[in-house]
Amino acid sequence: NIPNADLHLIRHDGSSFGLFFPLQFRNVLLSENLTAMLELEIQDKWLKGLFNWEKHPLKEGFLLTARGEAKGNGLYYAIFYKHFGNLGVYGIFWSEERHKERLIQEAELFYSNLTADPVKERLERLTPAELYRRSQEAVVLINTYNKEGKLNGKGSGFSISPKGLIVTNLHVLAQGHSVEVVFPGKEPIRDVVVVGMSPPKVDLALLQVTGAPLPALTAFKSVPVAPGDKVYVIGSPKGLVNTVSEGIVGGIRHDGSAQLYQITAPISHGSSGGPVFNEYGEVIGVANAMAVDAQNVNFSISIDELEKMTIFRRPITTEALSEKLVPRKGS
Repeated sequence: NIPNADLHLIRHDGSSFGLFFPLQFRNVLLSENLTAMLELEIQDKWLKGLFNWEKHPLKEGFLLTARGEAKGNGLYYAIFYKHFGNLGVYGIFWSEERHKERLIQEAELFYSNLTADPVKERLERLTPAELYRRSQEAVVLINTYNKEGKLNGKGSGFSISPKGLIVTNLHVLAQGHSVEVVFPGKEPIRDVVVVGMSPPKVDLALLQVTGAPLPALTAFKSVPVAPGDKVYVIGSPKGLVNTVSEGIVGGIRHDGSAQLYQITAPISHGSSGGPVFNEYGEVIGVANAMAVDAQNVNFSISIDELEKMTIFRRPITTEALSEKLVPRKGS
């Protein structure tokens, strides 16, 4: 079912009314069937008791029109849905039937002008301090050890489930005969297994740790990102736990394997695997690499690449994973 939505806007211009409802499809992967699902839901909610309804396909959504009765008066309805990645808005216009043509034109004009993300406009922009306060407990330090038990690497990661699922980079684990995950202010967790990984060129891994319930961030799919957007990175550069840095999206790149965000927020060795946030506190990427011969040219992997992970039927040890990976220099 479609989630319950908050009332977003009430509109009245003398001849018609409009109600607009933002929908946030958090943790729901959109599919080709979404429009059909929404159409059925809207018909069920709004078009019961209406008749002579018609569907008008529109780019990124649709418009439904129908005639109905209210207190003995004939009313005409225009119901629309439009999506923006995994965010969307649907609404209903209605007026007296004699204003039918104007109503349809008005609804289509509103629809065509609805180009900005309607949900993001009402989200709270966070200061760096507030974003850090809300997020830092779920960002972890990852220490890797060689066969002799000596520390040989540090990286970052972040929890996406209270049950202990940790996202990081594959290359963080490449030399790890054993691994420990450290939440801020907590004892190291050494009971760590690998439950999923992306293709090596995409460079993502999913760990499972014990100790639930644990702090967690929500990794959203298809959060809109554009050059110039503010970004923040939390990680452990040089082992300095949960350092926050600020920058912007410098560009959106594709390396043939994954979508990358070029960012100016500083990252260093040890930052790899940490979350990259937009100014609303949404995770948009995973810190991945820095250009050592350039200034302010760093990269994060789009959060959308998480869906390319293969989830193992059985967890494997970090030792088994490291044996499969060719160590490379990372950040």
